[in-house]
Amino acid sequence: MRKDLNPAQDIEGLIRKSGYSRLCGIDEAGRGALAGPLVAAAVILPVKFKVAVKDSKQLKNEERTALSRLIKEKSICWSIGLSSVEEINAFGIQSATYIAYHRAIDLLEKKPDFLIIDHYRLPATRIPQKSITFGDRLCPTISAASIIAKTTRDQIMQDLSRRNELKKYKLHKHFGYGTKLHLKIVAKIGPSSEHRIKYISGYPLEKIRNTLFTHN
Repeated sequence: MRKDLNPAQDIEGLIRKSGYSRLCGIDEAGRGALAGPLVAAAVILPVKFKVAVKDSKQLKNEERTALSRLIKEKSICWSIGLSSVEEINAFGIQSATYIAYHRAIDLLEKKPDFLIIDHYRLPATRIPQKSITFGDRLCPTISAASIIAKTTRDQIMQDLSRRNELKKYKLHKHFGYGTKLHLKIVAKIGPSSEHRIKYISGYPLEKIRNTLFTHN
């Protein structure tokens, strides 16, 4: 193997040489958040797609936005699947992740013949698949899905932050993740309808409240 070749990119080439032509990269955004939906993206890229893509978390917001537009324009097809807060609360985050993945795949305009997924294997599918650890950092199709998922979820959280009943949670600043600001607000006024109850209940809110407000 040539030293300048990315192992994950080699895997994509090997999969295509095995007879598969529509490789679909899948990734999610919002799995570790305390509020808001989980967003999954599925992307099928053309073989000669030349834009260097990276893990969405390694990009600045403006870079992510520009790349997301380019990927959507140049891809063979792409789609988004959501799992709502209600589903996350009812079924747990792992099942909700699989639900969002399946929805994204089902919404693709063209059916993939192979799935490349960041970290996880997807149950209840007959489509051949491969899980790639750190795939969002290594594999172009997964990186593309990561970028679309992240930009889509960020926009959803910004839209939610404009609702009157949610303005006080400042979702546009932390996007639902467990930042100090977010925890401070929840500790003070309690969770909203957009919070994941099982996640919030796992945080010792009294301890958070005492820690955050001691020096106020």
